[in-house]
Amino acid sequence: MQTEPVYLTEPYLRQMSARVLEILPEAAKRFRVLLDTTVFYPMGGGQPTDQGILSWGGATQAKVYQVMMKEGEIWHYLESESVPFEVGQVVLGELDWERRYQNMRVHTGGHLVDFALFRLGFVPEILKPLKGDHGKKPFVLYEGSVVSHAELSPDSLTQAIAELIKEERKLSWEFAPLEKLQSDAIYLQPGLPTHKPLRKLTLDGVGSVADGGTLVRNTAEVGSVTINAIEEKDGQVKVSYQL
Repeated sequence: MQTEPVYLTEPYLRQMSARVLEILPEAAKRFRVLLDTTVFYPMGGGQPTDQGILSWGGATQAKVYQVMMKEGEIWHYLESESVPFEVGQVVLGELDWERRYQNMRVHTGGHLVDFALFRLGFVPEILKPLKGDHGKKPFVLYEGSVVSHAELSPDSLTQAIAELIKEERKLSWEFAPLEKLQSDAIYLQPGLPTHKPLRKLTLDGVGSVADGGTLVRNTAEVGSVTINAIEEKDGQVKVSYQL
C-alpha cells in the first residue's frame, strides 16, 4: 500500500496535507486519485465511505464523493470539471466530519452489541459473530441460535448496552499480528482482510476483538443504542440496532 492510512491511528483528525501519486480518469468529470497519506476511510468492513473535499492552489477544490480500497490501494474518487491537479502536487483534504463522526459512533455501537452479548454469556459460545453493517440500517449477524434463550430480548440487550455506555468505558486500539489476535481476542470473525493492517480493539475491562474501522474513544460518545429486533433464520441470528 502506497498510502499511509492515518485514519487507523488518528480517527479524530479531520484535515490533512498529502502529495498526489497518481490520477486516473473514471467517467465524465470524475477521477480517482492516489495520495501518499489520507484521513479518508475507504468503504469496507461494514462501514460507509468517508466524504469531503480536496483543495489546492488556494480556492480550487473538488468533492471527494467516495473512497475505496482497490487492489490494495486507497483511491479517492473526485468530481471535477477537468484533471484537477498534477502528480507530485500537494493538496489539502478535509473530511465531512459530521458524516465521519456519525459513522464512528454507529460502528462503535455495533461493537457494543458484541461486547454486551459477551458479558451476557452469548458470545462466542452460543453466538459466533460473522459480520456487521454500520450504515443506514445497522445490524450484526451471528451464527447460532437463541430460540431456547427467552431471557435474551431486544429490551434486555438494549439494557446491557446501556450499562456499558453508562460506565463510560475507554476504547483503545493498536496494530497487532494475527497471532496476537488469536491469543488475545474474545473471538475472531471469519474473513479477516489480508490487504490492510490488522488491529486489536480493546474495551477496557471487558475484552478485545479484531477491527479495522474508525471508532470513538469512550462508550459515552456513542450516546445510546436501541436494539430494534433479534431475528433468527437458517442458523443465523440478525441483531438490528440504531443510535
